[in-house]
Amino acid sequence: VLGSVVLLTVASSNELVGVGGACMATIKQPPLRYTSSTPRSAPRSGTASTPGSAPRSGPARPQPQKAVNQHQRSGDTSVAHCILRLDALPVRYMCADERSVYLAEAPLRHAGHPTPGGHTGRLTARDRNGRVTKQLAGAGNALSCLLVTRDERIWAGSFDGLVRICRLDGRPLHEARAHSDCVHAIAEAMEAVFSSGGDFLVRAWSASLVPLRTLRAHSSGVHCLAAPAWVGIGLSSFSEAGCGAWSGGDDGVVHVWSGSEAAGFAHIACIDDFGAPVRVLAAQNCASPRVWAADVSGALRVYDARSRSVLRTVRPGPTAPPTTCIACSTTAVWTGDAAGCITVYD
Repeated sequence: VLGSVVLLTVASSNELVGVGGACMATIKQPPLRYTSSTPRSAPRSGTASTPGSAPRSGPARPQPQKAVNQHQRSGDTSVAHCILRLDALPVRYMCADERSVYLAEAPLRHAGHPTPGGHTGRLTARDRNGRVTKQLAGAGNALSCLLVTRDERIWAGSFDGLVRICRLDGRPLHEARAHSDCVHAIAEAMEAVFSSGGDFLVRAWSASLVPLRTLRAHSSGVHCLAAPAWVGIGLSSFSEAGCGAWSGGDDGVVHVWSGSEAAGFAHIACIDDFGAPVRVLAAQNCASPRVWAADVSGALRVYDARSRSVLRTVRPGPTAPPTTCIACSTTAVWTGDAAGCITVYD
């Protein structure tokens, strides 16, 4: 889906999933109202109208579908429905809050090389209908990862190692040189925001981008982070519960870190179950939080976030493509792979 964003609604819940490039995002939203794909003012077949002018002959221009799906009409609530497809710039990264989807859009390029045609890209906020509601500050072609925090701030990591924080309206707040290489991932734990990069480091930050601790354990680039959380758990129990950060790297190892500044964001565990670089981690925050992990060989593992034991292993076939992105809700998990296939797990 390079150059496109697809918005899907899960019929059995009130969640919207956005898929773009090698990224996914999940939004909580009110139930969707399914409407006809033909507007009330649409012309008859064979004609098309333009405001302020008479209808002209010729084939009618197709209207975009908002939310029409045969499975939904037949009462099948076990599928996800495509409600919108946006054809725009390739999507580098995507995240979401309850109101908007935030997209880093730009032509594809390698880090450190100029964008073809000199296009600077853009960082946009879109509503649930796909409309651009705000073009935010920041060059989209430089962004490598995004995060919307609980205090409604956008954290953006870039290929040049910078991390920037801005408000939802795009006003810049803070900027810091976080890594000496590309910032691969950003995740929010209870007491800090973590970043990871191609310089083998994981770093903990305050809400105002003050460095709290540099964490060293990986022997290669750290490509992914996850921060599982429990609802109603006391702050003093977070370290014991594993509610810090999980980091996965090209060394094929997942490390677990405390989420407590008082504990010094201490190293808790090393999980060496993978025989290939770990590129995707995602936290499923529910009654018994889990961490989903995928490596480049196609293996997918599900861990109990508290005990760090393996709950499920999905082994790839001989020609299976690797998982490139994972989006978790409380009721389902979506995975996308390099071949363009999306799989939903309950």
